[in-house]
Amino acid sequence: MKIYLILLSLICVNIRSFSQPGSGSMNINGNSLTGYGSPSGPTNVADDRRVFWIHGLGGDPLTTWNKAAAEYQSTHRIRNTFPAYTQTGLKGGAQNVLEIMNQTLKGTSPTKEPIAVCHSQGGVVARAVLYESEVVLKEQSPIRGIATFDSPHGGALIIDNIDNILQMVEEGCSKLIEGPVVEFVQSKFLLDLFVNAEDIARKVGGLACPVAEKALGIAFKELKSPIGKDYSHTNPSEYFSKLGHLTFPHISKVAFAGYEEEPVLFRQMFWLLNSPESVPAFTANEDHEFVDKFNTLTNTYYSKYKSKIARIEIYNNIACSLHPFCLIDKIIKTNKFRREANAYLNGYNWLTTLNQNWKVMIGAGEYRNTEIGECSCSQYTYDGNFVTEYFIDGICNSGFDECRSNSYPENFIYCDCKSLGHQIFYYDIEPSDAVVPVSSQYAFPGVEHKVKLDKSNHQQCRNDRNTKEALDNLFLGNYGLTFEAKRR
Repeated sequence: MKIYLILLSLICVNIRSFSQPGSGSMNINGNSLTGYGSPSGPTNVADDRRVFWIHGLGGDPLTTWNKAAAEYQSTHRIRNTFPAYTQTGLKGGAQNVLEIMNQTLKGTSPTKEPIAVCHSQGGVVARAVLYESEVVLKEQSPIRGIATFDSPHGGALIIDNIDNILQMVEEGCSKLIEGPVVEFVQSKFLLDLFVNAEDIARKVGGLACPVAEKALGIAFKELKSPIGKDYSHTNPSEYFSKLGHLTFPHISKVAFAGYEEEPVLFRQMFWLLNSPESVPAFTANEDHEFVDKFNTLTNTYYSKYKSKIARIEIYNNIACSLHPFCLIDKIIKTNKFRREANAYLNGYNWLTTLNQNWKVMIGAGEYRNTEIGECSCSQYTYDGNFVTEYFIDGICNSGFDECRSNSYPENFIYCDCKSLGHQIFYYDIEPSDAVVPVSSQYAFPGVEHKVKLDKSNHQQCRNDRNTKEALDNLFLGNYGLTFEAKRR
């Protein structure tokens, strides 16, 4: 059960309440919303730039960008506001943010053109703000530039796969429990005598895993919210689809995209459990702790499996001759260790495929049913005879060119790929930030700058070294003077 609780922590998304009390609160359509930030009353701050820092799905308006925003407000002529918005839909969220923007800017002295810096879903909400202001209300948008960090502009496949993720984790729970339970039961003579170890493992898993899955489902409820379903990858809302056709060329745009290194899942999950805002500004860099833990866990299961196989080989090598008790003991012991070996192997196989299965769930990888074959070549022998079949020890899945490309001798005049049937293979499709594939992060209509955040995941990108470099360049005006902010 301890192992499964670790998995719950690792797979679970970081859900935080976003309805915290603060200044400048308002009530829109029955939703209590707040715009947090520096005072918005009349000022003489012509050199200041108002920055709206917009949080993502289920995020907290204050803590999502807290470290980065505070750091830059202390060093640059910017004034921060952190809009909160409803999670009932993109349209409602955009209307909330638009209202907060207008209220914030109302009655203030002229400043540099306001911009929005957005994390994840916040980038999609900012695009919807443009739609609500300029298309629906036919007014000038209050913001003139949008910079998005790891936003699912092309949709989020993870939204469509919540049930599959829950099923994957429940399956893992059962497989990880199986090894320790089977080993424990079989180590107790009387217990092993009266019960079946595999049945006990299934019953333990049957009790623990659905309860844990239900808890995980509660944590995932934000991903099933109406606003999340709006930008579903496979079934987006009509409203989200409308946004995809609007470029707003007069609005400056930058898309920052996280390219996390492998294994992406475990690196991402470290910063789900250890919020990037829990460390000093721009230091959420190291993410190898859970990688090490999972490597240790995986090695433990493999070592257990190999040790059981070794014991089986020892008993198989015992020569019992005609001693009946020796034969019976040999059969009992080899069956015992084989059950334990299979149980640990199931857990090991689940662990070693977890990261790639996760990438399939988010759209960064896929499984393909691929036909494979063996190269079969023909040649003339030295005596001039034609040998019609000559099998080469090699796997292929296309044909002549692939077989010939394997540096076989030139006297093979014909090679073909003889089918051996079909097999399922995993393929990486594209990089990701461990939640959103890069192609979706860059699918910002009309975006002028696409910037890679190397080795940043979906959580880190708000407060790591790449965040600082990205915002430094943004406020220096390297992505357009619309984003420039003078230093204090």
